[in-house]
Amino acid sequence: MKKEPEDLIQATYTAAQLVADDLDEAARLVERVFAASAPSTSDEAMGRLSTLAAGMNARRAGLLADRMQREQLDQVVQRALVVLPAERRLAVYRAFLQSESDPGEPENPERMIFLYAVQRGMDTAARGAITAELVSDALNRTITVTAENVPPELRDAIVAHVNAASLDGKVIPVAASRRAAVRFATAVTVIVVASFLGMWLGRPASVPDAPGQEGEDLLVRLEERVQEGGTPIFSGGSTEQAEAMLEERFSMRAAVPRMDGGSLQQLWSTQISRIDLPALTYLDADAEQVHLFILSYSLLNANRRVLPFPADVLNQIAVPDGVDIRTGDAWNRVIWRHRDDIYIAYTQGDALSLRPQLTY
Repeated sequence: MKKEPEDLIQATYTAAQLVADDLDEAARLVERVFAASAPSTSDEAMGRLSTLAAGMNARRAGLLADRMQREQLDQVVQRALVVLPAERRLAVYRAFLQSESDPGEPENPERMIFLYAVQRGMDTAARGAITAELVSDALNRTITVTAENVPPELRDAIVAHVNAASLDGKVIPVAASRRAAVRFATAVTVIVVASFLGMWLGRPASVPDAPGQEGEDLLVRLEERVQEGGTPIFSGGSTEQAEAMLEERFSMRAAVPRMDGGSLQQLWSTQISRIDLPALTYLDADAEQVHLFILSYSLLNANRRVLPFPADVLNQIAVPDGVDIRTGDAWNRVIWRHRDDIYIAYTQGDALSLRPQLTY
């Protein structure tokens, strides 16, 4: 026989929070459950509560469900934040401190990429409900709870320094300011050293810049590589074999698309700023070559100084089914996103019709 809870009111109040939007509503539900006569068993109490809940707005998530989702979101935000290099953590935090972009203005790439990473980390059913505002709140909760408060001596030293600088040229006597100055210098030194160590330990392996190419648009350099070619890795084979080779050679778990009416001809690699990038060559139904580069968001984020990717293109492909299409004299280009990876295809044919031919 099932054991009855010792506190039936508490058990009912706990259950009410599964359907109530706030504690006041949960309290009202419990009052109604016990209004006529006290239920004799927890099952009777749950039955009355279920009857009341059936008349409530169906779109309500419930207080406990909201809390559980918030806790999961906080955990996902923490995981997404700690894997970033130190300078990227600061860039993400700064991006979410700012207000959202006005309509028509490009979205901050740091904000957009981090939001997408968090959405991917959530349960499938919850992803659509995760907005930039919710991620911003979770980020603030995570950092506020984890970070230490300003030491009083550091605060005093900075206040003294700021006040001194605002005295219109008046100089504080050395004897009066020495103690604060020593505290200030010591605290700042500790912060600078700690920040340097954090950035040094957390940053990705440094990549020497290619002469004269730092800051050059990555898409321009990829088109040059299409013209020049690269280092063959294997020819023929299936998309599954290509995916296995991507993971083995490039530590990349990415889906390799199939081409309707065409075939995969080759997997090859090219170097930009001494970073190996994978590329695939297909033969389409008209026996024309199509070259496809696959890049991960994490790769671009870790090497954005030497692999700069246009922010307007990132914005364009961030939306569901978003594509970016450009036509050129030699090659036409189409870019889209699939999961956590960016696909950049070059063709001498129609770029608009190419995207639907590549399926997963």
